[in-house]
Amino acid sequence: YYINLIIMFRKILFFLLLSTVSVSAQDNSDPGPTCFDVKILPENNPYYLEFADQYVVCKDQRVTITPTLNVPLRRTNMYDVEQIPFNPYPVTGGTDILFNTVDWRAADGDITLPFKFCYFDETYELISVHSNGYISFTDGFSHKAPNPGSNDPNDPIPTTNAGLTNTVMLFKHTHWVTGNRGSISYRVYGEAPCRVFVVTYFDHLAYQLSPQFCPPNVIPGQTHQIAFHETTNFIDIIVTQHNSCPLDNAGRAVMGINNATGTQGYAPPGRNLGLFDAVQEAWRFTPSGESMYRMEWLVDGVVVNNSNAPFDVVIDKSKIITAKLIAETCEEEYSDKYEIRLRPAIDLGTIELERLIVCDKNQNTYDLNELSQMVKDSQPDVSPEELAKLKFLYYPTEDDAIDKTNQIRSPREYPINMGENELYIRVETEIADCFEIAKAVIINTFGGIIASSILRCPKKRMSKLPLLSSVFPSKY
Repeated sequence: YYINLIIMFRKILFFLLLSTVSVSAQDNSDPGPTCFDVKILPENNPYYLEFADQYVVCKDQRVTITPTLNVPLRRTNMYDVEQIPFNPYPVTGGTDILFNTVDWRAADGDITLPFKFCYFDETYELISVHSNGYISFTDGFSHKAPNPGSNDPNDPIPTTNAGLTNTVMLFKHTHWVTGNRGSISYRVYGEAPCRVFVVTYFDHLAYQLSPQFCPPNVIPGQTHQIAFHETTNFIDIIVTQHNSCPLDNAGRAVMGINNATGTQGYAPPGRNLGLFDAVQEAWRFTPSGESMYRMEWLVDGVVVNNSNAPFDVVIDKSKIITAKLIAETCEEEYSDKYEIRLRPAIDLGTIELERLIVCDKNQNTYDLNELSQMVKDSQPDVSPEELAKLKFLYYPTEDDAIDKTNQIRSPREYPINMGENELYIRVETEIADCFEIAKAVIINTFGGIIASSILRCPKKRMSKLPLLSSVFPSKY
């Protein structure tokens, strides 16, 4: 009777305590940036997945957390050129760019980018848009001159031609001015820090200077776009329609990028100075210098490691592990993070079993399942479904519990003698070779139950503990 009252009282206290405690949980609901990200995926972390982003391992197990990175963030001192799928942005609906003279061939004013952009190791916020298909990065004064002497492309890239330094181009002699057929406009897509700034050259005549050489009923309207990507500093040249016309030097074109000194430039194969047609094709100029990001690893909100490598951590208790990716490009910092929770499969390190007094001198058996329930009650972070998977086995000695020999087969009616009755509880989980052993001593008439536990993963002999000791955490 007294035993049942004490057990009931302990359960009430446990549930009252549990109702006042909120367990910190991982939260990956924010999708974060779209142009770079970090994740921790089950396929790269072979641990027991209890549910989304929560893993279970053996107590005191050292685990290695391997992140999955999508980090196209590199220094812009060099570039790779690759063809990408043709996927143009809308060609209408942007802000028109005004041009009042054919001779100058630059827009009436510079355009301020909505973000800082890195180009050949320099950072820019202003561009000058030229009507003949190219854009120059500028500080408001430099790199704004027209192609000297002629609207016709005459130089392959790289070129020191003052009109083509610091440019991104599909340069051709369009000879366009506001009021002619077509338009030049810009528009911003997406959200920071992954916006895209797009300039669209839409539906121009192939050769506005002398349309009779390239009649519009024969040569379609010419359309291309130049896109600048925030944070990644990608540059896309997206060509819907380009035709070299007329078929002489006046119809030549140049596609590519050229640095501020004209000493470094990149062009797609077959798209440097010359006569060529391009229909529904797109090219990306991707920075290819050293990586421009760093990582931080946090345990329960505290930074403990700054390595980009996989992270090792010992799971001696429930822990929130955060992988934080920090982008460091163009004088700006942006970040993304991903959290997971790892907990021990069973943790007897904090359990404190009260003395359960057997005061009836006629009581000669004890229900060991009461001890199992006390163990379950001491695991507040474990769901009832997972607790139901635990397996409790009882043995007369520690060696028996380790080797699983001489199991006590009648736990509901375990015989007890006057004085001390020592036994061992083996708590097994679904994880192979991951278990704990708890020592219990039932004292008939004068005592109670004392328990000491140690994690068993893998087998290791438990050191002898004093009878009245509290529970000690594992040392390995």
